[in-house]
Amino acid sequence: MNEFLLFSPKRESTSAGIAATCSGRLIAGVNGAKRMRMQSTTQPAICAHELPFRGARFRRRTVFSIVPNPRLSHLRGLMRIVIADDDTFSRTLTRLTLERSGYEVIAVENGRLAMDRLSGPGAPRLALLDWVMPGMDGPDVCRAIRARPDRSYIYIVLLTSKESKADLVAGLEAGADDYLTKPCHYDELMARLRTGQRILDLQDRLVFDARHDSLTLLPNRAGFMDRLARCVDRAKKNRDYRFAVLFVDLDRFKSVNDNLGHPAGDELLVQVGERLLLSIRGNDAVAHASGTQPIERGPHEDMLARIGGDEYAILLDDIRSAADAMKVARRIRNELTPAFDIAGRRFHISASVGISLNAAGCGDAEGMLRDADAAMYRSKAAGSVATARKLNYKQRA
Repeated sequence: MNEFLLFSPKRESTSAGIAATCSGRLIAGVNGAKRMRMQSTTQPAICAHELPFRGARFRRRTVFSIVPNPRLSHLRGLMRIVIADDDTFSRTLTRLTLERSGYEVIAVENGRLAMDRLSGPGAPRLALLDWVMPGMDGPDVCRAIRARPDRSYIYIVLLTSKESKADLVAGLEAGADDYLTKPCHYDELMARLRTGQRILDLQDRLVFDARHDSLTLLPNRAGFMDRLARCVDRAKKNRDYRFAVLFVDLDRFKSVNDNLGHPAGDELLVQVGERLLLSIRGNDAVAHASGTQPIERGPHEDMLARIGGDEYAILLDDIRSAADAMKVARRIRNELTPAFDIAGRRFHISASVGISLNAAGCGDAEGMLRDADAAMYRSKAAGSVATARKLNYKQRA
């Protein structure tokens, strides 16, 4: 199952056309943005956001940018599976069985190759391992995988002809989640793999909810600080590496809650998050669709988080100079300029932005965020973007 955010420059009639094509239904509409949940045979759950974009270049053609929704990103890879068996006939039969059942199968003949396939980025989350293999057997692979607690959890099923309780306990103690005795029955194999998928789904949802804001679905403070700490560690090892933290605080947000109520304030926070996503570089496709020139960047991803109340934090990863951070600050100003449609009323809101650069000499993640927060208060007082390096920047936020 995949869920996407779909950005379209077309008017509302385009939403209706998309929904009709995909047999979907319109579930919400805020600030000119239409949210749809669409059902199709190839992608059972798709969430589409249609945002109005300005610019004559959209009059002759439609531009769509598909962005994975973080709420369901944990489901990617669950239908991929590694099977390891040194018996060619058994391996081939299992592979064909799983492929007919909709799995993408990576079949290898020994445990060491299985470890290689399960160790790379985007590795499958399911593994079906024969117990007895030359070199590295199934329990050895289990122990090696469980010795890496920082990686995504892999659900492991051992295939074995061993039937003694002592052997089965030994396999589970090695780190296996389940076992099947050979020859295994098709229905039992499918049921156990579906059990593994449910467990992975539940675990990843718990991890997602612990690190994301329940209102905006953006990363929360814990998720942001974890990522920021990794950037600080990288900067200590690489003197040429540069990154920046932007602290964004909405101006006069309390008046929205006081005058329109907290539900309206919550809706504003969601809409602000959507617009801020268009301001950072981590999604170059969205930047292109919105007519914003993307910044040249490295292979890493930027990050937007809601860290509390009306405060957001942005991590700009692998930037070239402070000018890149200033460009994003200008984008934030431009994205927040149009009025927000809140509870049937048009509402304007601005934001104060503070910038902290790792070149400023901060030694830890908390210090970086604290410096950006202090710079934000200076910008709120001065009416201009401020940085921890006290750069002179006169553009209004």
